[in-house]
Amino acid sequence: MTTFLLPIGALFFLAATLLLRQPPGLAITALLLSAVSFVPISSEFPRTFERAGARVERRFALLLGLLTAALVAFYAWLWGFHAYRFQPVVHDEFAYLFQAKTFLAGRLLFPSPPEPLFFDAFHILTDPVYASKYPPGHALLLLPGVSLGVPWLVPILATALSLALLGILARPHLGAAGSLLLVLLFGFAPAGIQTATTYLSQTSYLLSFLLFVFFLTRWVRSGGRANPLLAGLFLGLAFLVRHWNAVVLAAFAAACLLLFREARASFRRPARTALFLLPLALAAFSVLAYNRAVTGSAFTTPWELYAERSQPEDRFGFYRGEPIEERSVAAGKRIYNERVLYPNRTRYTPDLAIRSLLILRIPMSAWEALPPVGFLFLVPFLLALRGARRQAGLAALSFSFLLHAAYLLYWFPWGPYYHEITPLLLALPLLGARETMERASRERRPGVFLSAILLLSLTLAAAAARLPFQIDFRREKAAVHARFERLALRRTPPGSILFLRYGRGHNPDLDLVNNEPDLARAARIYVHDLGEERNRAFREAHFPDRAPFHFDEDRRTVAPGYAPPQ
Repeated sequence: MTTFLLPIGALFFLAATLLLRQPPGLAITALLLSAVSFVPISSEFPRTFERAGARVERRFALLLGLLTAALVAFYAWLWGFHAYRFQPVVHDEFAYLFQAKTFLAGRLLFPSPPEPLFFDAFHILTDPVYASKYPPGHALLLLPGVSLGVPWLVPILATALSLALLGILARPHLGAAGSLLLVLLFGFAPAGIQTATTYLSQTSYLLSFLLFVFFLTRWVRSGGRANPLLAGLFLGLAFLVRHWNAVVLAAFAAACLLLFREARASFRRPARTALFLLPLALAAFSVLAYNRAVTGSAFTTPWELYAERSQPEDRFGFYRGEPIEERSVAAGKRIYNERVLYPNRTRYTPDLAIRSLLILRIPMSAWEALPPVGFLFLVPFLLALRGARRQAGLAALSFSFLLHAAYLLYWFPWGPYYHEITPLLLALPLLGARETMERASRERRPGVFLSAILLLSLTLAAAAARLPFQIDFRREKAAVHARFERLALRRTPPGSILFLRYGRGHNPDLDLVNNEPDLARAARIYVHDLGEERNRAFREAHFPDRAPFHFDEDRRTVAPGYAPPQ
């Protein structure tokens, strides 16, 4: 049976490729390499790799440290010096930095700015308060970096710790070599690169997620008082960062505790269970208090209020033919709503969501991280695992499915939403590869061993081939922001107000109206161009001491006054 595991997986891979009408070249290559399973090879062949694996085991800590350092250096080079210049790009990034600067000022929010339509921005409430729509956890973690003027250090360091923790947690299941391979694949995954080089909250959530798993595992294995307290603390932090994901994570943890006898025993001591629940209760109370401060109601999140005010379709639930609600928003958000938000929303029906899940379009981050050839190892994983390893693997697979199913309720199934389960989805095929190679070695079937190595090499090659695309993913958008900021700094003095007119071909993924939360202390204020007369009246009524300037995106000009020169 072992000889047929990889060819069966390759046949499933080829069938899926043809069914999805994808180019079959990679699948056919995988099928040919899997046929090496039948080639007679010296039975001494696996022992060479087993000896190499023993050396990797002895040097695991050193190799993990070097690999993590290399990946972090790659991120820093890419983000800081090669492409982005530490430039926030995605709308959400500006909102998180806005929130961190608000906290740095010692406040949870600022008063609503005058005539909020001028300040209309993505993911930021301008009425009845001036605050980000996001939970407070990620911005709190960004705070030290923002206070030092190097906010990019936080996602870089969070990613470094996450990579190290991932290797440590995976080692008992994948071995030293498999764990290092997992870290490498995750580090070069689209979701890995796109989040490690952004100010998005996925980095903070992934670190909280892995720390929770780490201390929960220690609690189950060795008990103690610190472990349940720290497990609860980091699950609470995950809740402060991303509510929905943390609820699913807690459900998965509870299911594991019910499944495994050893885990259930850990909760039979009320005092330690109380230590676990205490920080969770504190996190829930903090969220309710933050909601009340921003929205006036403990049970209304800033996200809900923001959606109600300016983007009612950016919310959970399927489209069922209800009419699109019109809102008074400025040019940038109107363009985004018309070109991106509403068209996608009206297409997002239950049928489409289920089809997306079945054809693996939703778990994009994992599909691209470990190219589809890697998933043929799921066949030996499902067929060959036994006992506790099968239980753990199926629990991980169930968790992945649970989170995907939960996000079926949300209309925008972008891969990094599942950032924290990408390592799990990568680990499962690698677990299948390890099981296949171990069985092949025991049964003296070196052809299977060699085939698995060739297929893993093909996986690495396919992942590396995607690197140029990932490196260029943000470059263009970052360049637009950087050019605009340089132009504004060069053409406007401190203490000015700049009216922005978006061009006919404005990129809906960009928004240039991004302000400091404390407008009184801002060197420059950026507002939307609402017409020369309204611009003049607004400035004279609210900011008479600020010199007026106008930016025209089509002409790429900054000129004094309330409108572009004729």
